Amino acid sequence: MLVFFPGGISKTYDVAASTACGALNHLVTRTVDGAQKCIDYLRTNNLGRATFIVLEKIQYLNEKMEGFKVSKTLKKEKCPRLFDLVTPVNDEVRVAFYYAMRNTLVSKTLEQASKVAYEGNQCMYRVVSLKGELIELSGTMSG
Repeated sequence: MLVFFPGGISKTYDVAASTACGALNHLVTRTVDGAQKCIDYLRTNNLGRATFIVLEKIQYLNEKMEGFKVSKTLKKEKCPRLFDLVTPVNDEVRVAFYYAMRNTLVSKTLEQASKVAYEGNQCMYRVVSLKGELIELSGTMSG
């Protein structure tokens, strides 16, 4: 069965999610066999290419998804995880959203994003502002 990332997010976070999550265009299947059938169909009918997230292959992320620790800085700054703002249609696809977003945080401004992302000279968190300004774990910024 093929599923198109079934879930929603508040319009407030739409730009942040679109910027920080390129995998929103990926398709989700339960199994490798399902993904292979979809690829064969695309190829047979000359319909182009697609990238698939295979649920049976990303179950290892469930532990990481639930094990995120909120630091004092994050509590003080009130920067939620983008993943936690998504409302999936069902629990089965929750892990696909985590695969796509990981522990990316959302800040109100770029200034707040910088405050949250860096500890000393090291970038500790990937953070996106509501306007789509993004600080990567490597320390690079875009926006």
